[in-house]
Amino acid sequence: MRSFSFIFGAVSEGRYAQVDAPLGRMCAAQTLALTTADAVIPLAAGIYTVTADVAVDTTVLGLDVDTTAQPPASGSAAAEGIATIPKEQSVNIVCDRPISLHARVLAGTATLRLTRRAP
Repeated sequence: MRSFSFIFGAVSEGRYAQVDAPLGRMCAAQTLALTTADAVIPLAAGIYTVTADVAVDTTVLGLDVDTTAQPPASGSAAAEGIATIPKEQSVNIVCDRPISLHARVLAGTATLRLTRRAP
C-alpha cells in the first residue's frame, strides 16, 4: 500500500514529523461505514492514517466540509478542505483541533478505517 501526506489546517513542522510515528499505547482506531451519501465522524486532535476498503475506486474526504458535491467538476475552482483517496492507498491527516471528518465513496459502499497514531 502506498501512502501520501495530506495536511489540513496549520501544523508546526515538529508535529508533522510525527506522522510516521510507530504505533504505541496512545493509538486509537475508528471506523465509518460509507455510501455515496455524506457520512460524518468526529475526530479528536491528532495524527491519523486513513484507509478505505480496497474494493472501492475513490473515497472523498472533507475536514469540516460536506462531501455531497465533491470532488469539484473539471475546471472548477479548488475545493478547500477536500481530498480524495484513490483505490488501495491511504492518507495521513494532521488535525490541530477536534474536527468533523466527512466522507463518501463515488460508487458502492466501503468502510473507512482510521488509526490515530499520535494525540
